[in-house]
Amino acid sequence: MFGTQLHERDPYRAIFSFGGTLAGLDPKQVRGIDAARAGARQLTNEVIAKLDGLATSPKKTKAA
Repeated sequence: MFGTQLHERDPYRAIFSFGGTLAGLDPKQVRGIDAARAGARQLTNEVIAKLDGLATSPKKTKAA
């Protein structure tokens, strides 16, 4: 459904293990934060584009 893939990265494991967000991770403790942020940003942009497409597409109605 989406072209963007979120690869298994240390920052995501840290979030799932300890909680928090990508923005709250310490780059001194977790490597690969920039790549994880870029992937998350790319996925977010793709989701927004798909939602915008749904919002602007003409409504389909059933024929009577």
